[in-house]
Amino acid sequence: TALIIIFLFIFRHLPVGVQNGVAALYQIDRSIEEASLDLGYNSYQTFWKVTMPLLMPAFFTALFYAFVKSMTAISAVIFVVSGKWNLITVRILGSVENSDLAQAAALSYVLIGVIILAMLILRWLTVSFSYQEKIRRATA
Repeated sequence: TALIIIFLFIFRHLPVGVQNGVAALYQIDRSIEEASLDLGYNSYQTFWKVTMPLLMPAFFTALFYAFVKSMTAISAVIFVVSGKWNLITVRILGSVENSDLAQAAALSYVLIGVIILAMLILRWLTVSFSYQEKIRRATA
């Protein structure tokens, strides 16, 4: 069941990530890649050392979007959860239905904390992988 839930979230939020990546690719000027090739990089090096650092913010944005939507989604998952695997959003919904508002509030705080922590980690990763940060470190 856990694998089904993971695949469900991946395929449900994949189009947003693809749109984000395509939009980021359209914003990269071709002359940057051509300059890289003119300076001696092959196409593999150009992709990994020039294009990928420019795509990292879009990648992490799509990852964060998918993570938040997955953490707060109930609609598609409610049909595949079992007694062994249960999501926190399903637990919150069950607590509210059973009028156990204290447990629902506590679980909501945990969910918010996990999302904020993930947001901070992804922000740190975005900054550390960003092209501007690498340039700033190289010139400092």
